[in-house]
Amino acid sequence: MRTNKNGERLKTFSYQDMVDSIENPQGKQTIINGATEEERKKAEAEREDPHAGIKAFFIIAFFIGAIISMAVFAQIDKVLCIATLGLVFFVIGTIAVMKDGISLDSLPLLLMPVAGALMIAIPAMIVYNRETGGGVSISQWDIIRLIVICFAVIGLLMLTVPLIRHTSKMSRCSQTIMAKCIYEDIHFDSRKDGMGRTHHYNIYCPTWQYEIGDFLYVTREGVFERNAPAIGDICEIRFDPNDPSYIYRPNIKEEIAEMIAGALFLAISLTAFFVI
Repeated sequence: MRTNKNGERLKTFSYQDMVDSIENPQGKQTIINGATEEERKKAEAEREDPHAGIKAFFIIAFFIGAIISMAVFAQIDKVLCIATLGLVFFVIGTIAVMKDGISLDSLPLLLMPVAGALMIAIPAMIVYNRETGGGVSISQWDIIRLIVICFAVIGLLMLTVPLIRHTSKMSRCSQTIMAKCIYEDIHFDSRKDGMGRTHHYNIYCPTWQYEIGDFLYVTREGVFERNAPAIGDICEIRFDPNDPSYIYRPNIKEEIAEMIAGALFLAISLTAFFVI
């Protein structure tokens, strides 16, 4: 079980707990996730949204409406039910991408809005073909082939993105330094084994402390994994000399596993396409 320096059980991310974990006996200026204390306060003031309550109301109303629509369409037309579920995926994915911005780290987020768009587009094609009485020649096999091609594209992305991301980060983070893990964010996850049994486990995202010149840097890694370093561990990390708050700790095993999964996904999709 992971604990903090006081022996307390870890919990989901708390900014104040993370700040309390910082060890700064020399009183150096601390830069947390790329920002000084003054910059963080200014950013928080700018992020205050007077319309946040209205936006939250519309988002909640949208999800309630989507759930009701799915329940109705499930009884009337399952194709429309799938399209409505796709709309939910598309909206959630789009909001996540807009919030985090598009970068090498956020590319996996694009899978959700893309999957949502496909879940909307393919049923829309089916409904259009059905309502026009076959005015557009779209057979069931055409739809299946389109789905298989989409899966092949997703597999190709899973195969190539980890390699591109690793090469880019290794090039940008050209210097190394020994850093100490002082805090960990924790998420709870689960998976099913071959027997259908559900296994629950924790995944961790470490926060690193390291000194460069007259500054003390505290940077959250941003990547969750099961076998992350424990609090108190000292590891070598890479950083960008032009922006020391940008760090990278290569995890070759995870990247290779993701690439193998993508290769299998691509191979199965291509095999299915040529067999159909």
